[in-house]
Amino acid sequence: LLNEVDERDSLKELKNILLTMRNDTSGQPYQASDILPRMRLVLSNDQDEILYESLKETLKPAADSESARISYYHLQNQIKSRFNIEELEKLSKEFYHTLTFKPENIDSVHKYVQEHISSLEMFANSENISQEGVIARVSLDDLSKLEELYEQVNTEASGESIMKCPYQDVNRFLEGGFRRGLFYLLSALSHKGKSYFCMCCLIGIAMFQKPYLFNSDKIPTLVLISAENLMDDNLSKMYKTIYEWLNPSSYVGLEELANIPASEKAQFVSYHMGRMGWHVEIINVNPSEWTFRNYYNTIQELENAGHEIAFVLFDYLNMISKEGCTYLGTTGSDIKNLFQRIRNFNAPRKIAFLTPHQMATDVLNLVRDERDDLVKLVNGGGYYADSRKIWEEVDCEIYLHKVDVNGISYATIQRGKHRISIVTPSHQTYVCLPYNRIGGLLPDLDRESSAVTKPGAIKVFTNNTVTEGFF
Repeated sequence: LLNEVDERDSLKELKNILLTMRNDTSGQPYQASDILPRMRLVLSNDQDEILYESLKETLKPAADSESARISYYHLQNQIKSRFNIEELEKLSKEFYHTLTFKPENIDSVHKYVQEHISSLEMFANSENISQEGVIARVSLDDLSKLEELYEQVNTEASGESIMKCPYQDVNRFLEGGFRRGLFYLLSALSHKGKSYFCMCCLIGIAMFQKPYLFNSDKIPTLVLISAENLMDDNLSKMYKTIYEWLNPSSYVGLEELANIPASEKAQFVSYHMGRMGWHVEIINVNPSEWTFRNYYNTIQELENAGHEIAFVLFDYLNMISKEGCTYLGTTGSDIKNLFQRIRNFNAPRKIAFLTPHQMATDVLNLVRDERDDLVKLVNGGGYYADSRKIWEEVDCEIYLHKVDVNGISYATIQRGKHRISIVTPSHQTYVCLPYNRIGGLLPDLDRESSAVTKPGAIKVFTNNTVTEGFF
């Protein structure tokens, strides 16, 4: 079309209309009722009739629909981009030509470059940036849209969309379980069960929680992204955990795992992780090459394939490359920015996100004192490796420490900040769970709570009553 503008006056006028649309900075989508009459005036000749009818057929059918308004908005941006590319190319050629063939015309290289940069700024700002970064927008006159949003508020308040982890006392301090759209950070020292506890949460959701969908046409999906363990590692741990949960008197070691046919393990894991209706994706990534952009792309690919992602376990987020993250010159600022980007991406999509993180080495001094209340001491202290301030970017902090007493291991768990309106009594934000000799942290959703008051305590079941004793 633009190549023919010199041949017909009508096309010149049409070009002027398009230029007006390009230069409009109001940010409002165009309506067909605005565009078509103006195009009718300029395309009035017989030779223009086919072009006008084509435009009319394209724009008019959905003139009053939301999808049409969005289409017009995108059309406007495409037009702007087309002209911007041509003008940008022209400026770039002029800059190159002067620099290469007429350097004598440049009095000051610094001033010349600055002038060129100034001329390029219009392209950085010419797109409709008022729309960028907008997560949601509603007019209070649009009752149907307003009602739809209030339905979401009611759903979240009712707890229907909350995903329970397999431990009832942990759900208690999470005020029901994992909430869609929140960022959960679990921190512990090395080799104290961070990844294992997170894996238990994912498995527990898949095995015991019926999916809730905000869009019933989508596929309810849980995602495990591992930047630490290889795929076979995660699949073996998943099989072992599920099997021992269901058979707490049958230990599964490496030798036993090796002797189980692959087809049997595949069917077993697939059945138990999917029987409640969940689709589960497991992704193993190279942390040196993966960035937050790869995470965005992975989630968007799943969404485009029809998945509604309810929960992501990323083991560990801090291991991936910080390429593209903002570094402010202070230690850990790029990590903080990474966490911020992931949270801001997940929140509007209603994705609950859980990742483990290392505690700072300062905490080792407290461990040497053999404290069994370590998680209570570090609560709120910002004891995070590599970045002290990542707590500012997350919605919920969970601290975990493994304590051994008389040959029995205990997971001591303390909840820190929790960005919800409900205030949890402080005495309910601490949990101590004993590890079973087989099965580890056994789920207790369908039975008496397995939690004890402190490491060293045991539950004693006699005559249908439960008491607590100590070694």
